Parts: sequence; C-alpha cells; structure tokens
Amino acid sequence: MREEVPVNPVREPMFWIASGLFLFNAGEFLYVSLSNILFSDWQKWEPVINQINNNLVVLLYATIAIGIITMARKQWIQKHHNY
Repeated sequence: MREEVPVNPVREPMFWIASGLFLFNAGEFLYVSLSNILFSDWQKWEPVINQINNNLVVLLYATIAIGIITMARKQWIQKHHNY
C-alpha cells in the first residue's frame, strides 16, 4: 500500500485558480444580488461598484497568474529533481 503524503494546497496550481474563481464570483454575486438597492441611487454607487469590480478582476488575474507560476515551478522541480 502507498502512504498518503500530505499535500500543501498552496503549492497546487488548481488551488489558486479555483480560489480566484470562487472569490471573483462571490464578489460578483454579492453586488448583483444587491443591484435593486444599488441601482435605485446609481450615481452614488457607480464609483464604488466600478472599484469593487476592478479589484475583483485584478484578484482573479493575480490568482490565475500565481497558479500558472506554481505549475511551472512544480514542473521545473520535477524535471530537475527526478520525482
């Protein structure tokens, strides 16, 4: 039988990609579900909504980039350490 080796999720590329997608969609869901309240006074809330959306997009792209970097690092380690 093989022993299970504990896996650090931070070192897994899919952790970063899934986390980014989850946080982005959670943020989008939050302000879309509050859209009836926010759109009643749109001019007041427009800059806030735009800033939240911009930050969510940056967060999404950053986590995807971290996932890609993690994948490349993992492949480099496997190639050079013969795992």
